[in-house]
Amino acid sequence: MHAPAWLDALRAALPDADLWLRDAAKTDADPLAPQADIAIVWRPPSAFFEEQRRLRAVFNLGAGVDALLAMPAFPRDALLVRLEDAGMADALAEYALAAVLRVYRGFDRYAIRQREARWQAELLRPKSNFAVGVLGLGVIGAAIARSLAAHGFAVRGFARTRHAIEGVDCRAGEAEFASFLDGLDVLVSVLPLTPDNRGILNRANLARLADGAHVINVGRGAHVVEADLLALLDEGKLGGATLDVFETEPLPAAHPFWDRPEILVTPHISAVTELEPSVAQIAERDVAARVVAIRSEGYGGAFRSGYEDAFRALLDLMAPREHATLMPDAINIIGAREGPTYTEWTEDLNELERLVGALGIQINGVLCGGCTVEQIRRAPSAELNASWCYDWGQKLGDLMEERFGVPYARTGQPYGLRATEEWIMGVAVPLGLESEAREVIERETAAVAGEVDTLRRCFEGKTALIEISEFPGPIRALSLARMAEEFGAHPIVINLHPYTVKERMPSLKFLLQQGQNPELILTKGIFALGSFNAA
Repeated sequence: MHAPAWLDALRAALPDADLWLRDAAKTDADPLAPQADIAIVWRPPSAFFEEQRRLRAVFNLGAGVDALLAMPAFPRDALLVRLEDAGMADALAEYALAAVLRVYRGFDRYAIRQREARWQAELLRPKSNFAVGVLGLGVIGAAIARSLAAHGFAVRGFARTRHAIEGVDCRAGEAEFASFLDGLDVLVSVLPLTPDNRGILNRANLARLADGAHVINVGRGAHVVEADLLALLDEGKLGGATLDVFETEPLPAAHPFWDRPEILVTPHISAVTELEPSVAQIAERDVAARVVAIRSEGYGGAFRSGYEDAFRALLDLMAPREHATLMPDAINIIGAREGPTYTEWTEDLNELERLVGALGIQINGVLCGGCTVEQIRRAPSAELNASWCYDWGQKLGDLMEERFGVPYARTGQPYGLRATEEWIMGVAVPLGLESEAREVIERETAAVAGEVDTLRRCFEGKTALIEISEFPGPIRALSLARMAEEFGAHPIVINLHPYTVKERMPSLKFLLQQGQNPELILTKGIFALGSFNAA
């Protein structure tokens, strides 16, 4: 784990906390060490707890806590928090799936035949007749079971308590353990270590598997009785094993596992705790609110990836339409957002609210410009989504239309008379309010006739330079260029970076379809500093 990156992320999430690093390579206790209230640890030396004498909570960045609890100096009165998933479930599901497919497709046997220069094919069994058992159905075990079931395998799952997972035959309790094991072609163990399950992968239990079965262990090394596993391999009862965890790590060079071709040894790499979700779990206990962890590539890479992840996380907070009461004549305005500084002027949004209110339309929420969690939850109940900024609204609108069936009015920023009319009609027509909208447009246009005449006199025949900076950003600048052209000016947008063109292509294509094609001056602009922190 890259400690400086964790420290930077924690400082960003917990700006009021006093944070420092303790070198894990130091195995002696420092009697003068500063005393912490909370420790965030990954495989700490036992001396760490000898020197930290006032800990109130310990966050463990790994999936298991057994090693910590075995340390004599671990503070028994401290709250011990094990991170849930922290990005590990997907990685472990990939590892388990890869290992199962390797067994199912017989790759090890083909590797042997390759060395023998022997061309011999095998018929594949149907996956529905290939039984895979997942031992342990917590967050990670359930993810593994779902992944295997989605690939068509006959999956059984076992836990101490009853679970229900679609496509998985779930068993529970001591009375059903034997039937869970019987005849499995592959056993995947993902159990945490407890005194009750130490040595659970022993001769008696492994002998219940199908002849030639394969054992995959990503739980804890102490679950495996190593002598029993080797003996069953020697007898031919087991066909092989994929082991990522061991009772002693690193695995000693003289250990017999290294020399067994039937055993694949990997150095505890099946999953790595991911920074963003881990920091989110730690931070949300401090702020007493749910933290949605998103990794964004930033402006140095495909920055949209982070926003698309955020939008998908928002969708998970929303209630399905069939479970909610639909709100007639209600819309969501999407694509507006507020961050460290808000990037949509509240005056603009207030004006839109006034205009749609004149049509009898309610706004459920502005997603996500300071909206509430409740507004996000009931967003699919609205009749229509309308984008404030097409640049950001397009992706959220498409995702909500795909998942919930909420229609999406593709509208651009309402700057100028034409764009405002298009925005209002884009909302009104799908709701059957076209005639009412035309009355509102006529009345509002008449009310600003004097201001429009003044704008035309000021803009007519002039060149309007519109510079992209913090305000306006590139899409707002292009919208302002359209408004300047409407009032008779020749707009030139300057400081547009080629990277912006690449990343905002959906929005640029939309504006071109609307008839906009302003003159542009491409520059390095504010990207020349190597980062884009302004907007």
